[in-house]
Amino acid sequence: MEEGIVTYHEVAVLPLYNLPFHIVVGDEMMDVIAHGESIFPGASLTKAFDYDHYTCKMTHPDKKTRYMILIETMNEINLAAVCVKVSTELSWYLMEEVKIECNETNNKSQSHIVMALFILINETVKKFLNEKESGYNNSDNDMGEL
Repeated sequence: MEEGIVTYHEVAVLPLYNLPFHIVVGDEMMDVIAHGESIFPGASLTKAFDYDHYTCKMTHPDKKTRYMILIETMNEINLAAVCVKVSTELSWYLMEEVKIECNETNNKSQSHIVMALFILINETVKKFLNEKESGYNNSDNDMGEL
């Protein structure tokens, strides 16, 4: 029996600020975590086992800071809410990176960043779900060019 796609990984970039972040999507968090840890050898993402989504900032003394979102897609009913949540969580990390101050009277920048992140994350999730539904088959679990 041939296996279909298990996980999908995309590096997205927040427009205007040129900040890259990794999105890893899959049906089961176990596979998503394994894929995320393979991208960053030595990283432990075991905290994510308790959730169906996870947002993190990874720092290393010799490497650049990296940001990652992990999303499990098994609960499709809740998926849009998950995309909003991880977009908001990631917005805080990225605003801190570029030193954007946000408060109750100064929040327009964050709202634009959350919108941009949501679009990028949602597009990645859709790609994964569409390819999975179409029965895409690749033993390397790499969707290649879409």
